[in-house]
Amino acid sequence: MQYMEWNNPLRKGISLGAYKWKKIKDTNYDDDDIVVIKGSEKNGDFITLYIGLNTAKIYRLDMFKTHKEGTSMDAIYVYKNNNQNKLYLSYHKREYTFQVKTPEHIKRIMIQTGKKPKPIVPVAYRHEVFVLNLDDNSKTTKSKGDEYNQRDMTLYKLDYNQNFWNNLSLPPETKFYQKNREELEGLFDVPIEIQFKYSNSN
Repeated sequence: MQYMEWNNPLRKGISLGAYKWKKIKDTNYDDDDIVVIKGSEKNGDFITLYIGLNTAKIYRLDMFKTHKEGTSMDAIYVYKNNNQNKLYLSYHKREYTFQVKTPEHIKRIMIQTGKKPKPIVPVAYRHEVFVLNLDDNSKTTKSKGDEYNQRDMTLYKLDYNQNFWNNLSLPPETKFYQKNREELEGLFDVPIEIQFKYSNSN
């Protein structure tokens, strides 16, 4: 969550002078008239803002940013009004791509299968977040112990809870989700549900 906040230009502040801005279109969202403007940099980086004409609220931000050669981040932040007419983050997706030196065990597998190893391989971290409900009651939202630590989500050791996943009500599958699922299933030709089931098995 903290990493998501750090990379949000609305939190960090947007250097308006670094972009060349132009109006894309007019639309509407959440009972507000919207103007869509896009700021572009010479290197291809961009930020697109969906701004309420009546409220000056930013309801959506799309961005693409390159950090260095072979490294980039593509992200979307979508906001909605709560019952107090204040914005909250209701949807977010992010794809961070980079390159790493090909691990030795991958090189061996490629050689064994008659393929020529590459010096580097592309890697991507992908996240998609839906906010399904809001609870601002401090008594019910306090966290304890390990949850306070800021670390990668893959480092938390959690058992697979089949009952939870069988009863979880999710929004319709997005193209972003389907892309991830197809790639994960294609790695081993194993359905994603089976991969989840055995991912934390001892």
